[in-house]
Amino acid sequence: MTLSEIKQAIANGKTVCYDNSPQYLVQQGKKELMITCQANGHAIGLTWNDGVTLNAPENSFSILGNK
Repeated sequence: MTLSEIKQAIANGKTVCYDNSPQYLVQQGKKELMITCQANGHAIGLTWNDGVTLNAPENSFSILGNK
């Protein structure tokens, strides 16, 4: 998924996961979208500081339940 596809899915109430696992979800943080580990709460920004470059390859993201 591209950054814009991820943002649109989140805006539409979809659950976006990283690495095809519900353990790692893309969620809205205080200021930006984050990839959050549900097991321990560790989170990193969805993008680099430039706000454009994803922290993982586009094919690493999917909408939960979509195959």
